Amino acid sequence: MLYKAVITYAALAIIIPSNGIAHWGILSSFRTPCNEPRGLVGNYLVGDASTPYIYILSLKTGSVFSSFAAPGGPGAWGITSAGEEYEFHISNYSTSWIYRINTTGSVLNSFVCPLPGPAGINRRWPNLLEIVIPDKNIIAVVNALSGSLVSTIPGPGLRPTACDGYGPAFITDAGTHAVYLNGRVIIEDIEFPAGIWEGEQHPKDTERRSLYVVDAATKQIYDIRDNISVVPASLGRIKALFR
Repeated sequence: MLYKAVITYAALAIIIPSNGIAHWGILSSFRTPCNEPRGLVGNYLVGDASTPYIYILSLKTGSVFSSFAAPGGPGAWGITSAGEEYEFHISNYSTSWIYRINTTGSVLNSFVCPLPGPAGINRRWPNLLEIVIPDKNIIAVVNALSGSLVSTIPGPGLRPTACDGYGPAFITDAGTHAVYLNGRVIIEDIEFPAGIWEGEQHPKDTERRSLYVVDAATKQIYDIRDNISVVPASLGRIKALFR
C-alpha cells in the first residue's frame, strides 16, 4: 500500500534548549510506506522486513515512485551515498555486513563491519564511512575501501542510531529519544529516531536547512526546519495525533 501525506502543520515546534541554538520546527510529516522504517538519504528510505526494501519516495507527500529489494535479509538499517551516482552503502544490523549496491539492489562489493551491530551510516568524503554502533554508544569511522576501522567517536547520548553531516554533526539517539547537533540537543521526545538526513538548503534562503527524521515507532518522517519563528510545544502533543 502506498501512503501519502496525512498531516501538515506549521504552528508546532519541538522543545528547544534556551542556549542560543536556532529554533527547529516541524513543518510537515508523512507516513512511511513500510512498517519498520530505518535509514534515509535523499529520497531513498530503508524499510526493514523479512525481505527489506529500499523505497524511492517524495519527501513532500510520501508517495512512492519505485522500490527494490535490499540484500542481506532482515536487519537492513543505514543507507548513504557511495560516491557514484545511483550507488549506495547500506548496513545490516543483524549480520554486521556493509554492502555497496546499485539501484537494482545488486551487490557491487561488501565487507563485515569491524564492530558488530551497525545501524545508521554516513559517508565522509572521500573514502570514509561513519557507522553508528548503538550497542557500544559510538560512531565507527571505517575505510570504505578496505573495511578497516580508522577511529571511533563517542555518542552524545545513550544509544545512537543514525548520523549525518560532517563530524558527524547530527546524531539521533534512541536511548534519549533526541536529535543532537554538535553534541547539543535540538529535538526531544521522538519515540524511536531511526534515520536522519540533512536536506539541501532552500533556494533564496541560505540560512535555513531541512532536516528529515525517521521515527520508526510512529512510522512517520518529520520535515524539520531551523530558524522558524513559532511557539515551542511538546512533541508529546504531536505524537498524540498519530495514536
